[in-house]
Amino acid sequence: VDFGRVGISAVMQDLTRPLNPRPMQTSQGELLLESSGLRVCGRRVSARGAALLGVALAALCGSLWLAAGHGALPAGPPAAGTSKPDVTAPGKDGVCSDRETCLSIVDAFLERQPRQSFMGGKGVGLMQTFGPDSFDGGPCGDKMCKLVEPCPNYEQTPHCRFDVYDNALAAIYLTCRGRLEEARSVLKSFLYFLYDDKGALKLLAASYTDAPAKAGDYQGVGVADGAVDTGNNAWVGLAFTHFAAETGEACYARVARDILEALRHDVSCADDEMGGFAARGPPYPHNYRSTEHNIDVFATLLVAA
Repeated sequence: VDFGRVGISAVMQDLTRPLNPRPMQTSQGELLLESSGLRVCGRRVSARGAALLGVALAALCGSLWLAAGHGALPAGPPAAGTSKPDVTAPGKDGVCSDRETCLSIVDAFLERQPRQSFMGGKGVGLMQTFGPDSFDGGPCGDKMCKLVEPCPNYEQTPHCRFDVYDNALAAIYLTCRGRLEEARSVLKSFLYFLYDDKGALKLLAASYTDAPAKAGDYQGVGVADGAVDTGNNAWVGLAFTHFAAETGEACYARVARDILEALRHDVSCADDEMGGFAARGPPYPHNYRSTEHNIDVFATLLVAA
C-alpha cells in the first residue's frame, strides 16, 4: 500500500487550494543553507507549454480532489491531553468508518515505520518504503495476493529501500496533518543528502538504503537506486515549499529554489525542439521528456517562485 498517496488523496482539498503562506521568518540555528532567490516561471516554460502543463496539472489535482470527497478538512492530530486512537488497520469489513479514522491508520503506519539508523536515530532518517506489517493482498492465495515485504530487492542489495518520492509524499502529508515536527525530521534527512560539505546542492538519487551515504553518492551500498529522476526531486521541492508555507520558515523555501536551480542546470532542455525538462539527470542521464516529471516541475515552479 502506498500510504503516501492514500494520505495525500484524503487531504487533497488542502493541497489544491492556493498556498496562503504565513509571514516568512528565517529560523535561527537550523541546518539550512542560504542561497539566492530564483525567479524562473516565465523563463523556463513557454506560454504554450505552460498552458498544456497547467491543464494537465489541473486535471491531476482535480481527480485527486474528487477522489477525496467534498467534506470538511481532516481534523488533524488529537489535542494535547487527549488519547490517541489505537488504530493500525481497517475494521473487519475492510472499511474505516470515517475520514479521521482512515487518516489515523496512515498516521499510525508512518509513526512505526523504520528509519535509517546511521543518522543517529531520534526520528531522523528517511522512512523505509516497504513493510513491515503490510496488509495482505486479499483472499486469492500467496501466488496472486501475497505482498512482498519488507525489502523486495534484498537478494541484490542487502538493505531495505528508503525511496525519495515516498518520503516527499509523507512529508507533505504530515505537514497537511499538522504533524510539523514529524515532517521536519523527514526534511532534515533530505538536507543531509542534498548538501555536500562545501554547501553545494546535489540532486537526490531515487532511493537510499540504511547504510551510510552522503550528498552526491549515486552508487555503493548506501544507494538502492542511483537514478537522478527529475520528478522525484521536484516532489522534494514541493515538500519543502509546503512546509515553508505552513510554518513561515523561509529557509525551507530556499531549499526548494536550490533544487529548481539544480534541475534547470542539469536537465533543462529549453534550447531543443521539445523543450521542457529531461526525465533523468547525470550520472545516468535519460533525455526523453516525461509528461509526469514535467508536471511535477511545473507544480513546484508555481508554488516556489
